[in-house]
Amino acid sequence: MQSPEGNAQLDPDSLDTILSQIPNLAAFYDGFNHSLDPFSEQANHCEKVFNDEVAEWFDSLLDSPSNKKPSFRDFRRLVILLCKRHLKASRSPTDTPCRRPSSPSDQI
Repeated sequence: MQSPEGNAQLDPDSLDTILSQIPNLAAFYDGFNHSLDPFSEQANHCEKVFNDEVAEWFDSLLDSPSNKKPSFRDFRRLVILLCKRHLKASRSPTDTPCRRPSSPSDQI
């Protein structure tokens, strides 16, 4: 299977615009993808906003002879990958779930 970034070929201007907006969109992605209650009103709202933004970004891409517009599926996969990378990079050690020590030496 090819990586999402290999499938979605974007022109530099479009990519810069998307990268600048990823932090805001990543919050919505996190709001529905990591929700404790995936059917809550808040999770549904986050998913709707995320999907609407991705669709709007996709519609704004220009299809030029030098850069063919990717499929929506590939574009969405790229945006999700960028959101995941942003969330992983912005998490602090205190954001990780507590783990039970595996051995007595870990308890010290």
